[in-house]
Amino acid sequence: MCQLISLTSNACAPAKGGVVGCYIAPASAITAITVGTGANAGIITGFTVTGGPGVFRKYEPAKNQTAFYNQTGERPNEFSAGIRVNQEGFFQITGISKQIADAADALNGCCQVVVIWILANGARLVQGLEIDSTATGGFTLSKEGDCRATCSIISDTAANQSRLEVRVTSSSAAFSPTTNMTNAAIEAL
Repeated sequence: MCQLISLTSNACAPAKGGVVGCYIAPASAITAITVGTGANAGIITGFTVTGGPGVFRKYEPAKNQTAFYNQTGERPNEFSAGIRVNQEGFFQITGISKQIADAADALNGCCQVVVIWILANGARLVQGLEIDSTATGGFTLSKEGDCRATCSIISDTAANQSRLEVRVTSSSAAFSPTTNMTNAAIEAL
């Protein structure tokens, strides 16, 4: 059934674009989520993890206005009532070092990840899982395509900075859920 929700420019969240940071965890470490009720209905208010604390790793992108998290809806074919949401996040860490290469190898080695994107407007979006109250733990991993990170280390030219580039892609049956967890709460997991 189609039930639309009215929106006006005044009802929208702050419109500043871009990503200011993110936290990434192996999807296999997440065993359950807590979803709020009442004023927090539909918002992820907590994660249950194994192997913590420190399961979610913090990444602070270069302040060069290149970090983003985009979600693009598409219909698989002209006859489909369903939608697929292609999700892509990107950020850079400047420099090249053994520590950066080790971090890139670790990210590339994860089969599936879950990312909490911290947007410049203050919103926090969760990539890599979908809320599903009927599933074990209250969630499923991305239903349309696994959430994976792919890293590249770029030396570039003398006119530019060397850097690690991280691209995280997935496809889901819905847009990313939000979370209201603070940095301290995420880092304690």
